[in-house]
Amino acid sequence: MKKIYYLIIAVAISLTSCNSNKAESAASNESKSADRAEEMCECLQDAGLDNSITISKLGDRRFQRDLERKMEKIVPKCLLRIVKEMEEEISD
Repeated sequence: MKKIYYLIIAVAISLTSCNSNKAESAASNESKSADRAEEMCECLQDAGLDNSITISKLGDRRFQRDLERKMEKIVPKCLLRIVKEMEEEISD
């Protein structure tokens, strides 16, 4: 149970930064780090994490389980791909 709350807090922080990254990315599309941050935000949003999640939804056990399953299924694959691309860019 604590894991899901920590996850939600981390995601809330990242979603807050996702909104600001989109504005920054539009200003300078040349920045690869801004592009990677946007891709990570899209991964989280694909898993169902967005600004529509409310406190009442978080109190619902079924919603928590569904969200956790989606996160475990979608996010690792997506983020692993992005991290591998970042690693290749750094090694070059």
